[in-house]
Amino acid sequence: MDSPRDAPGAVHPIVGEHSETGRKCLYLGRREWAYLVGLEVAESEALLDENWQYATLEKNVVKQYWRVDDLIIWDNRRVLHRRDEINPNDRRLLRRC
Repeated sequence: MDSPRDAPGAVHPIVGEHSETGRKCLYLGRREWAYLVGLEVAESEALLDENWQYATLEKNVVKQYWRVDDLIIWDNRRVLHRRDEINPNDRRLLRRC
């Protein structure tokens, strides 16, 4: 595959609306062949990179240093999240609702 335009995957608006609050949010789910429909690939990459740079500024990031009995709840419709590497011997319990 030579172009992200040929990649499989869902097409969705980059700006969404939270179903309960009505607030606008960016959908920045990144995959290897992501691009913004209607733009040239280079233009799409530049805009995605600019948005990712802003979204990942230190002032916009919360880092959790886990301790026993910690609990975190977030709204997937409004939060970017990732998991840093963990010790494979540590027990984790994840629930999704």
